[in-house]
Amino acid sequence: TVTAHPARLSWRNFKPVAVIPGSDEEAQVAPEATFGKTDIKKVGEKFRLAKFTVLIGVKGSDTLVLRTADKTDDLLDHEQRHYDLILLSARAMAAELDAVEADSADELRSQVANIQEAHAKRAEAIDSKYDTQTDHSRNSAQQRRWNKLIDEALAKGNSVTSIDGDAL
Repeated sequence: TVTAHPARLSWRNFKPVAVIPGSDEEAQVAPEATFGKTDIKKVGEKFRLAKFTVLIGVKGSDTLVLRTADKTDDLLDHEQRHYDLILLSARAMAAELDAVEADSADELRSQVANIQEAHAKRAEAIDSKYDTQTDHSRNSAQQRRWNKLIDEALAKGNSVTSIDGDAL
């Protein structure tokens, strides 16, 4: 299961600051995925993960907006799309984790760690590509293109494994 809380961002989720360190952006969301407690079960001769939850949330201390920023719906939507990309990545990771099996509990734990690391790297790469192509929301044509890509991926639910040609 993958759950996002909040499901939609609002400006209340952002901490107003005078400056965003190391950034020329007006706002930044810091989404984070936490992997709940997982149990391992043996099914026949194989080990698998029992039911698990991935929770998507925001890291409040790093979810920032400039006090001087014009807090527009478009800017908030751009930050929402960063959040949505993490949600999509978590869904792809959860689907892969749900299918993984191993000959031992230790081997399963190792595979789970590798899957989590791979998805974290992919999510970071896609998030960076999104920001580069949209120029942090300033390129409206690219922003519309990415909005469409993300909306289509979200509508497909858990079956999405890539976006804009990149694996999630």
